[in-house]
Formats: sequence, structure tokens, C-alpha cells
Amino acid sequence: MIDMHNDLLSVAFTCYLKDDYKPLEVFKNYISEGEVLGIVANLYFMSIDEMKTKLDENYYGKYSILDMFKISKKILNEYIPGIDYLYSIEGCDYLEINELKQLKEEGLNSILLVWNNPNKYGSGDRDNYGLTELGKEFIKEAMNLGLGIDLSHANEKTYNDIIDLVEKNNYKKVYASHSNIRSIFDNSRNLSDAQLNRLPGKLGLVAVDLFVSNEDEYVEHIRYASKLLGVDRVLIASDNMDYTSIEYKDTKLFEYNLINKRLRYKLRKYFDNEDIEKIMYKNGKNLFELIRSE
Repeated sequence: MIDMHNDLLSVAFTCYLKDDYKPLEVFKNYISEGEVLGIVANLYFMSIDEMKTKLDENYYGKYSILDMFKISKKILNEYIPGIDYLYSIEGCDYLEINELKQLKEEGLNSILLVWNNPNKYGSGDRDNYGLTELGKEFIKEAMNLGLGIDLSHANEKTYNDIIDLVEKNNYKKVYASHSNIRSIFDNSRNLSDAQLNRLPGKLGLVAVDLFVSNEDEYVEHIRYASKLLGVDRVLIASDNMDYTSIEYKDTKLFEYNLINKRLRYKLRKYFDNEDIEKIMYKNGKNLFELIRSE
């Protein structure tokens, strides 16, 4: 299985701040039990107040993003080696355009421009404006560097502004890592059919109860996306943080160590083995290869 969204870099950095690595040890067992082979590992950024609440009162301002990325990547590979990681930054609020090149040199593979909050580059679903002029420059630099561009969390204006730019440049390393189908579950973080029809790349569907009601409905999101986009473009994303000590109000549909087995079982009613293997693993592997390509 490949998991298209997990905030593992942030978890690793939190472990570093607290000098407590138990969450990574727990997750290592989950990965082994669940036969997880690849993960999009995120270092995420929210508003300053939210960052302090979620992570640590003295969290913001003590480390550069480059230092945070290097520290968290090193720790993650020490505690959970042998996994195919695609490294991403989610919410580029505190990142300057001229820092992208060095982050790419240190192993960054992909960026997700906005979290839910508006920032200097564009807006997530807590506001309604699109890309700023600075945001357009940021996306252009990301394309110049060959970074993946993740469209999840962007509101419709930001989403469409980014697609306008990537279409103009015929840029292919574009995807949505953890978004669902709005016509099935009405949430602004889910994608409308109009957005899905403009999506240049693959779609990761997220198994979190804020965006889908239950396990069977999650399968319906997979079926719908497979019909609209084609089964070769559908992926799964856990966004699972249940193994951490950080407080989260949302609930994961599947226990992480069981999602691979349970979801494959449920998909057998609608898909053959070849298509199930695409959804659970091969489509993710192909996306990883695309984003890493020169």
C-alpha cells in the first residue's frame, strides 16, 4: 500500500522537540502490520496560534523551515527506515520563494501551497481569494525546480489559478493528495466535479470522517473517482495521526494497520485484482516516479 498523505515529518519534528520518540515507534509497527511500502510524508504549517496549540508553545520562530525539514527527515529515516518516502511541505506560509531551491537540494519533492488558512501566496477554504502575484511566482519557481504541486486544501479560486499556470506551462507533476468527492459528501475541502474535470493528475481520497461518512461511502468515493477520472488516477490517503499525542477531533475510518487489508476486501465487490493493486499501490508508485523524474 502507498499512503498519499501522512504528516510524518511534523510528527518526527514534534518528537525531536519533546525528546520523545514513542509515536514513531508505534507507527513503525502500524506500517509493518499494514504492509505500507510508500508514504507522502508532510511537514505542515498552520497559523502561528494553531501551530503553538498543536505542537509546542515555543515552537514558532526557533528553527528555520530548512532546519526543521532536515531534522525531521533525518529522524524519520532513523526511526522508520526502508519506506519509500515522498517529502512534502503543506502550507507554505512561512517559506520564502528563494528557499525552495535549497529545500529541493535537501530532498524536498513536493509542495502544497496552502493549508486551510489564507496566506501571502493564496487561500485555502477559510477565504475566497485565489493566487496572489507572489503565489504565481512561487508556483512558477516550483515548476522550474521540478517539484510536485499538490492541489489539496486550495479553495476553488486558488485551485483554478494554479491549474491555469500549470496548463500554460504544460506541467505534469500535479495532483491532489487528500481530497474527496463533494457531490457525495458536501464539504468545501472536497472537490466539485468541475474541479475534478480540470485535475491534471492523480487524486488521493482521504479516509477521515470530516470528508466522508463511513467505510462503505469511502468506497463510493473511490468508485466515483474511478469512473470520472479512470482507475489509473485514483489513490488512497490516510491522513492518520491517531498514534500521536497531539489532539485531533477528526476520526479515521480505518485503523492504520488494517486499512490495506480491509479496503482491499471491500473493493473486491467492484474491482478486479489488477485495478485494486493500482488503487492501493501502483498508481502511487507511478506518481512518485513522475515527481522524481527530471
